[in-house]
Amino acid sequence: MLLVKTYLKESGIPGAGIGCYSDEFIPEGTIIWEFNPLIDRAYLKSQVDTFTQSEKEFINTYAYMHNSIYYLCVDNGRFFNHSDNPNTVELPNTNSRKHLHFEISSQTRKSFQIIDFSV
Repeated sequence: MLLVKTYLKESGIPGAGIGCYSDEFIPEGTIIWEFNPLIDRAYLKSQVDTFTQSEKEFINTYAYMHNSIYYLCVDNGRFFNHSDNPNTVELPNTNSRKHLHFEISSQTRKSFQIIDFSV
């Protein structure tokens, strides 16, 4: 679930479609997204393999795979686009963090597109 205010508009990345933009100043090091099991969904790859074709297409379009787990955001986080020059960093799982987290890797201004690494 996103922990910062965002909005959607056309991405500044050619051909990427819609992008997720910050609607507030975000200092470097701020955790901007964390898995919230009350809001977000996590599916094992083995579960997705049993889905119908249309369900798989939805997951492949809107979910993020990490360590054979598909994370499906229900908020604007599903519109993070990818780049070889991201402004986020993925935080590893720890004893206190069982699932994926993202933090901003460089100071951003309001109206800055939030981008993760290329997949």
